[in-house]
Amino acid sequence: MNKHKPIPNQIEPLAVTRQQAAAIVASPKLVQRWLYWTRHATSPEKGWLRIVRPGGRGIETIIDYASLKEAYMRYTSGDKPPHLPSERRAQ
Repeated sequence: MNKHKPIPNQIEPLAVTRQQAAAIVASPKLVQRWLYWTRHATSPEKGWLRIVRPGGRGIETIIDYASLKEAYMRYTSGDKPPHLPSERRAQ
């Protein structure tokens, strides 16, 4: 009798780069909005993603994969991030 747990079909990464996240959700603009509103959130709970390592000059932003999945589930359930300031029309 085998008491070992089966190996999952797909092993998920712990973290992904911004570019990998954009490829996973098939929308670079959506990931850009999530990152912007995560960085400008009033509290960590209101952010969309957990940033493992912030990007900078020549350094890629690293995002926690579990938070990327949570953000995507939140997005598909109807919660949409606001537009970026550069996307808003002048009123």
